[in-house]
Amino acid sequence: MMVLHESCSDPSLPFFFSFLFLFLSFFHPLFCLFFFLLLKFLYFLLFCFLSFPGEA
Repeated sequence: MMVLHESCSDPSLPFFFSFLFLFLSFFHPLFCLFFFLLLKFLYFLLFCFLSFPGEA
């Protein structure tokens, strides 16, 4: 992690990645559930648009 922090020019980028990693490790089941529901919703919208092209 220190190598990434030294090689990166933007100081907020490693902080963002560390915060994102901490967030995903802490809310891992909730994130997986949210991602699964989001994928189901996107597939449902895709199915509706493919089934009824005139309605879009």
